[in-house]
Amino acid sequence: MEPNDLVLWIEDRRAVVAGDTLVDFGHGLEIPVEWLGEGVTREQIAERLRPLLARPVEHVLATHGGPGDRAALERALS
Repeated sequence: MEPNDLVLWIEDRRAVVAGDTLVDFGHGLEIPVEWLGEGVTREQIAERLRPLLARPVEHVLATHGGPGDRAALERALS
C-alpha cells in the first residue's frame, strides 16, 4: 500500500504477517480501501498479494484484528 510496507512469509510457521495491508475490523480480513493512496486500487493490492496463495498459508497476522487463516486470505484477495 505504501512503498515501505512489508508483507512477510514465515515459512516454518506457515504464517503471513500482513501489517496494515490486510486488516480485520470485525468484517473479516480485508484490504482497507480507505487507506489506499491516490491512484491505487484494491485490485492492484490484491494482485500483488495473490502469489501468497501459492504457499501453504495457515495463519495470517494483521496489525488490526485477530489472526486469520487461509480461507480468510482467499476471501480477502478474491
